[in-house]
Amino acid sequence: MGRQGGWTFCGWVTWGCLLALLWLPLSSAWSGGRSQSDPNLPNATGEIRINPRWVAETLYPKLPGFPKENHYIRQDNRQPAPESTLLERFIIYHTTVKGRSPLYRFDWKLSLADYLGLNEFLTPETYPGRSYLTVNPMEGDRAAIRQLNRQQRDALVSTLATFYAQQAGLLPTPPQPPQPQTTLLEPTPSPPTVFPPIPQPGSAGLLVPPAPPRPMPTGESRFLLP
Repeated sequence: MGRQGGWTFCGWVTWGCLLALLWLPLSSAWSGGRSQSDPNLPNATGEIRINPRWVAETLYPKLPGFPKENHYIRQDNRQPAPESTLLERFIIYHTTVKGRSPLYRFDWKLSLADYLGLNEFLTPETYPGRSYLTVNPMEGDRAAIRQLNRQQRDALVSTLATFYAQQAGLLPTPPQPPQPQTTLLEPTPSPPTVFPPIPQPGSAGLLVPPAPPRPMPTGESRFLLP
């Protein structure tokens, strides 16, 4: 009985080692596959790695009347920084400073409420732009956001959430409008040109005017006619 129990224990140890050897390659392949995921797809927290400046430049034409607030000066060369806009800083604050998901309207409304002083308070130490601009744009950005009406705020939230959802593949990309087809008008046929008939040989006499008729004789001379 002791010998049978010993063989049973050794069998369990052997099976355990075999399972461990089989599990290690599968685990490495699974973790490697996750590490090579598409960087444009959202991760577990809904983060999408897209350049905020490119997003701002893409969405500004869709937000008419939204202020740019790009009149600040760079610290390094004392030159204007027109590429640093309010929309870019708002996106950086939402995604990087607060770590909120860009896929949902509710999260964008939370960040908008921060600028309005209705949720969390903005801090100058962490606000985007304070490290490379001569003036911290936080107060100017808050004032610009507060001047927006309700329709402009709703358009801002909807545009941002829809754009990031489309980039993540959660919403279909809107189709491009069809290009107008140019219809070629067929030219109106002109009436055929009628040319005079070409005279045939021997018909030159037709061109001579006919001789006038002779006057009829009068008096007695009419009896001389055949």
